[in-house]
Amino acid sequence: MIRRVVVLGAAAGTAALAAYRRAMASTPDPTPLHPEFFRRSGGEATVTGDTTTHHIPKTAVVLGAGTVGVSIAYQLRRRGYAVAVIDAASSPSAECSAAACGGMTKSNSLVDRAAWRNVVGTLATKVLQTMGLATVDPDELAYFRLELSAVLPDPHFWRWMVQFSLNSLWPPNELATSQADMLALTDWAIEQCVAEMNADGGRMARHSGHNSNGALFVNGGPSSPLYDRERQVALSAEETAVIEPAVGLKPAMFNPDARAGDSLRFTRALADRAAADGVAFWLDTKIISLEEADCTTATAAAAPHPHPPTSGSTLGVTGANGAAEVTAAAQMGTASGGEGSQGGARSGGRRVTRIHTSRGVINLNPDTVVVSALGSWTPRVLSTLDLFVPVYPMKGYTIRCDLPAVDAEVTRPPEAGLPQRLVVQDHLFAARLGDVIRFSSIGQFCGWNTAVDPTIEAELRALVARLYPAVNPLLPTSITHTGLRPFVSDGILLAGRVDHFDNLFINVGPGFNGWKTAIGTADLIARLVAKESLPPAFDAGSVAPSGRVVHSPVWCWLSRTAWTAWGM
Repeated sequence: MIRRVVVLGAAAGTAALAAYRRAMASTPDPTPLHPEFFRRSGGEATVTGDTTTHHIPKTAVVLGAGTVGVSIAYQLRRRGYAVAVIDAASSPSAECSAAACGGMTKSNSLVDRAAWRNVVGTLATKVLQTMGLATVDPDELAYFRLELSAVLPDPHFWRWMVQFSLNSLWPPNELATSQADMLALTDWAIEQCVAEMNADGGRMARHSGHNSNGALFVNGGPSSPLYDRERQVALSAEETAVIEPAVGLKPAMFNPDARAGDSLRFTRALADRAAADGVAFWLDTKIISLEEADCTTATAAAAPHPHPPTSGSTLGVTGANGAAEVTAAAQMGTASGGEGSQGGARSGGRRVTRIHTSRGVINLNPDTVVVSALGSWTPRVLSTLDLFVPVYPMKGYTIRCDLPAVDAEVTRPPEAGLPQRLVVQDHLFAARLGDVIRFSSIGQFCGWNTAVDPTIEAELRALVARLYPAVNPLLPTSITHTGLRPFVSDGILLAGRVDHFDNLFINVGPGFNGWKTAIGTADLIARLVAKESLPPAFDAGSVAPSGRVVHSPVWCWLSRTAWTAWGM
């Protein structure tokens, strides 16, 4: 009887996964993904019919073309890997990276009792509002928002919320150590980013509107607590008015070492540089699911090729609806550098062998590395491997104001009315990035819905108009972006190899730091993949997914079933 239940349960899980793949798939494009990147990466190509053979030592597929994914591809290419980046968007940096404010402060948001009160208080207030027992002050912008219809039926949200509550109210002993390491990593990663921007005569810095004028925190500062290592300078109201006339006479805290940069422009410039160096971008390609097998099965499942595994393996692409299979040989060397590793990561012989996309199925050779840099979409994709990832999306809003040129016919607002640096007040983050100003706020829990909520947008625009009246003439033509920030339940980045998988790495979270730490965390991932020595500034084990990303087939099945049933 028990055996029959197990068999039926396994069959139900397989059927549910198949249904999830069908629900996630858009109309298939029968055009096969052509792995042109192998040719541009120095391989010697021999094309015969539908089979392309190359001799390349190392291969990687990066899932996601946001700031983190592009940075990882860039770092791996610098180490000699042939790299392909897959993303559903039509251009790099199209979602969360496009909506980032751009701040680069050497500080991290903490998961603690104060953060818990902010998030759970939002949940309680929303429930009371629904019951008609609470009202909201229309003049106060609430940072955290919650859409009950999106979170109540989602098992993934509730497991994330339980973990978030436990980490906030009864933190494990090692969390404080991890927070200290995370701060050291943030410090190191920002320096890596600044060095990258200042390379080549500072071209990337100019392109990204790099601002090194510091950060000003007014009225108590950000909406969530910060673990800050920078110098804090208390300013009187008069001193604030001198360095930031747009703020006026308000006391503030000043961080002179903080910076800011435009993550959208930085990422797209970095993507252009990576593409010129041979990285391929397979865009307009939705990742639906991943398949796994043990090492023996993975070798057998790889597409056929004319050479034995010792001299070449395959990365094949099968187009939808039986389209022709394109196969490219690519062998990834296993001895490339030092002995970089994260203590505690457990090997188990599992490998990702296939990637199901909206344009076909990609068959991976046994030695191809897969790096997931999907941000908030990470739990959705890795759930198809029965992996629970403690990340939930928190949608942020950003209004981008482009300042007219000084000699333009349109009147340019006076500089005295514009922020000159990163300024935080009343839950609004304003970043001056050359001739662009980004106004960001809101942490909305509404599932994976990226649409702009008109009510929230109107509130945000009203706050910008109230705090910075000089930009009022620009607001009607300014664009509002939304992006799903990957909020990790313990507030610590997830970066490293996934337990029991030999070729799967992830880089996601913690929710507020993706842009400013992207180049550094990408370098960390590349070092781990290439088995190089790790940075001594922090313990990489503190951000490892080991013990946090866990095998949870039942919960993943429940989540996928709910996502499909409710159209999430």
